[in-house]
Amino acid sequence: MFKVGQKVVCVDDRHSNDITMAAFKQWVKRDEQYTIRVVRPHAADGGVLLEEIKNPPKYIAAYAGNLEPAFHPRRFIAVEEFKGEEVVALAKEILKEEVYNVSL
Repeated sequence: MFKVGQKVVCVDDRHSNDITMAAFKQWVKRDEQYTIRVVRPHAADGGVLLEEIKNPPKYIAAYAGNLEPAFHPRRFIAVEEFKGEEVVALAKEILKEEVYNVSL
């Protein structure tokens, strides 16, 4: 689970339906870096709020009240892990090029 103040990178900016998008005035963008503002561990509305994105509160039945809609944590990875993924992806591309060049 993430911590308040932690830097994360969005790895999934897809949205499932129009209802989801109606709840969010602002949405995350893939490969963008964000800072965790709030962590909600509760099952009904578990998620994270971001410093860089603030959405107006919406009614959430599980709480019988208005809360800012949160993003699911699976949409993000820690910056350190993201950098590791970039290194792995770059290494794979280099290996593909080397294999391609050898087979010529």
